[in-house]
Amino acid sequence: MKKDIVLALDLEYTLISSATLCFSRPGLHEFLLFCQNTFERLVIFTTVSEATFQRVAQQLMALNEVPPWFGDLEYITWDRRGKKDLRLIPDANVKRCYLLDDRREYVCDSQINNWITIEPYEFVGEGVDNDRELQKVIHQLNALQ
Repeated sequence: MKKDIVLALDLEYTLISSATLCFSRPGLHEFLLFCQNTFERLVIFTTVSEATFQRVAQQLMALNEVPPWFGDLEYITWDRRGKKDLRLIPDANVKRCYLLDDRREYVCDSQINNWITIEPYEFVGEGVDNDRELQKVIHQLNALQ
């Protein structure tokens, strides 16, 4: 386990298509289990409200698309006007925090080295079932020290 590392997860277009459509990205369940077994702490850092996250989590759990603990993930509150500043994660060392997000504009310039990139997942068109982004991210995460 990568002790004392916090992994902040974006929701929309990273783990799922959108809070409205709520299609999970291929391999999501396995990815979350990997994260649980690899990192000391997982948090949700998303633009959707906590109530919307809870609704989505319940829907995904009912479909067995995510592990049963997904809805219990710590939700990071922010004003949604600025950047996803990792300093908002309580009791965390920013140098040991990483943000998995599809959008560069949400990443603080001073925290660019803490950003794990992923292509947006929109669940449209051909090749949706061939999406392997979460598997690519697992390789990146395994390389973290």
